[in-house]
Amino acid sequence: MKARRPSDLTQAGHEKTLVPGSDVAIVWKTTGMVSGLDLQRARAVFVRRGIRSWIPACLSTSAAALRTAVHADDIGFRDTMIGDTCAHPEPEVHECTLREMLRMEYMKTERTSWYNLGPKRAV
Repeated sequence: MKARRPSDLTQAGHEKTLVPGSDVAIVWKTTGMVSGLDLQRARAVFVRRGIRSWIPACLSTSAAALRTAVHADDIGFRDTMIGDTCAHPEPEVHECTLREMLRMEYMKTERTSWYNLGPKRAV
C-alpha cells in the first residue's frame, strides 16, 4: 500500500474528490465522530477559494450535528444544515437539538427543512 501525503483539504485517512472543471466538490470520508472534520483547516481552504457558505451533510446523529455546529460557531464560520441529515431517532430530541440547543433560524421548503447556523450565541 502506497502512503499518501495529506493535501491542504485532507488529513491522513480521509479522501478528497474534486469534480473535473469545477471549483466545488469536496468529499471527506470519515467514520465516527472522533475522526471528525477539521473545520479550521477547511475554513482556510474555503476562504482561499472564495467559498462563503457550506452545507454539511451525512451527519449521523444530532450529537454530531451539534458538535459540527458548535465548532463552526467557535471559529466564526456560517453554515447551513439540512435538518434531515442529522435526525435523531427521537423526534423530540431532534427538534430540541435544532431549535433550542443551537438556537437556529429555521426555514422550511417544500422538500426539506434548512437550518441557518452562524456566529450568534444566546445571551
